[in-house]
Amino acid sequence: MFKIYTKQGDKGLTGLADGSRISKDDPAIELVGALDELNASFGVARVFTHTWLEPVSKMPRATLESILIALQDDLFYLGALCARGRFQRGFDITQRIEYWEKVIDGIEAQLTPLRHFILPGGSRVAALIHVSRAVCRRTERLAVHIQKQQPDVFPKGVVPFLNRLSDLLFVLARWVNKIRRVPDVEWPLV
Repeated sequence: MFKIYTKQGDKGLTGLADGSRISKDDPAIELVGALDELNASFGVARVFTHTWLEPVSKMPRATLESILIALQDDLFYLGALCARGRFQRGFDITQRIEYWEKVIDGIEAQLTPLRHFILPGGSRVAALIHVSRAVCRRTERLAVHIQKQQPDVFPKGVVPFLNRLSDLLFVLARWVNKIRRVPDVEWPLV
C-alpha cells in the first residue's frame, strides 16, 4: 500500500520515471501537468456521457465513453513518456496517431462538411469536449516550446499526437452535437 504523501517533493523537486529528480518547475513537469489537466477534462466529459447519450442515440453509450477512456489511457502513457518513462506494455506513439486518424475519418464521414468556422458549444458534452480541445491546443503549444528548447531529450511524436488529438476532439464534439440533434452555430453569424 502506498501513502499519498511521501514528503520527497517538499523541497521543490520531483522524481522522474528514470529515477532522476528535477525541479517541479522544469518544462517537462509543466508538460506532464498540462497532460494531467487535459486528462481530467476528459473525465469531466465522461461523467456527462451517462446522463443523455444512451437514450438519444441508437449507438451505445460505450462508444463515446470508450473513446474518452482510451484517450485518457494514451495521455497517461504520453505523460510517462515525457517524464522519461519506460513501459512494460508497448506504447507506440506512431501507431496511436494512425489509430486516432482512422477514428477521425470514421466520425467525419458521418458529419456534413464544414463551410464555416463553428462556435464552441452545443450540447453539454460537446461543450465540454470543446473545452478539452482548447486545453489540448494549449498543451500542444507548450510541447512545441519545450521541443524547441530541448530537442535532444524531447520525445518524438508528442507534438503530432497532440495536434491529431485536437482534431479528434473537434470532430468528436460535432459528432456529439449531431447525435444530440443540437446544431453547430456557424461563424461568422451574418
